[in-house]
Amino acid sequence: MVLIALPAGLVLAGEMDEGRALFERKWADPSGGKSGLGPLFNEASCASCHKNGGGARFVVSSGADIAAAGGVLRLSSGDGRPDPIYGRQLQSKAIAGVAPEGRVYAHLEPRPDGLTQLTLRVELNGQPLAASTHMSLRAAPPLEAAGAIARVADAAILANADPQDRDGDGIFGRPSHVRDRDGTVRIGRFGWRAGQPRLEDQISSALAEDMGLTAEEFAAADLASLSAFVASLGSDRKPPPDSAGAAAFRSAGCAACHRESLAAEGGGTVELYSDLLLHQMGPGLNDGTAEGTAAPGEWRTAPLIGLSSGVAPQRRYLHDGRAASVSEAILWHDGEARRARDAFVGLDDATRQRLIAFVQSL
Repeated sequence: MVLIALPAGLVLAGEMDEGRALFERKWADPSGGKSGLGPLFNEASCASCHKNGGGARFVVSSGADIAAAGGVLRLSSGDGRPDPIYGRQLQSKAIAGVAPEGRVYAHLEPRPDGLTQLTLRVELNGQPLAASTHMSLRAAPPLEAAGAIARVADAAILANADPQDRDGDGIFGRPSHVRDRDGTVRIGRFGWRAGQPRLEDQISSALAEDMGLTAEEFAAADLASLSAFVASLGSDRKPPPDSAGAAAFRSAGCAACHRESLAAEGGGTVELYSDLLLHQMGPGLNDGTAEGTAAPGEWRTAPLIGLSSGVAPQRRYLHDGRAASVSEAILWHDGEARRARDAFVGLDDATRQRLIAFVQSL
């Protein structure tokens, strides 16, 4: 697929309308004709995973089985190799006449510490996974921060990196380095592991891996229109007031990684509540997989903008949706985030609730 840069300046209304139509288009052809979809895929449209620009939508049964519209199963060894049979992602759907690769079952298991662990089981229609392959459920994130992420200057990401922890604060954030097809090394910023450097790259990856769409079905002009539309989502949001909850967020140390704003390319700042760096988050969030330069247990700081968008009963948190609430998501933080987590636990109940309300307001 040809990749082009987002145009600077004003986006034409026609391009925005075309981008919205591409975002909402269902690529499956009920008549069985050629649609570009698949033959193996996870969803048939962008909007299937990101309804109204939001993230994955979860349903939890009375027996604690969990299903997600916008959830995919990633496959990787501990050193980042894809499964030799199924690749980087299991395809759970297929066009007529083709068998999907398998079906994923997820279940929530309570732990003694009060948190809930997500357990996965897969029924395959082919050979078993390699012994070295680990499974990891990935939830589609909300898209309200996409345009802001695209505008952040590389220098702003690098300025906050401290892989040797020279300031002694226990935070070792480091950038993800991604090599383009032409060999150019860029700073990764999109995705749960910062595996893509540009919005167009992230969208191209989703089109290919989630829908199986080919370059012939998605021309460069269409990619530009779709990227412009995605970048516009959340552009009309207003910053939250500088409340007591925001003060608690800072004093607990959350802002050390979830930085309120970063410098934008060309001047100004963008509000994001992320440093876009990789951080080691401890054994509880280590799913055994690696991606690019992100080692097992390393995750990009998730932007908090739009985190609590969507319908509340269908909203869950963290990369795999294991957390039912902001509080539970914070309690899963460990590793470099242990100090902030412990500070959150040490807050009085009223202050803790103000902090949670602030995060939900973003």
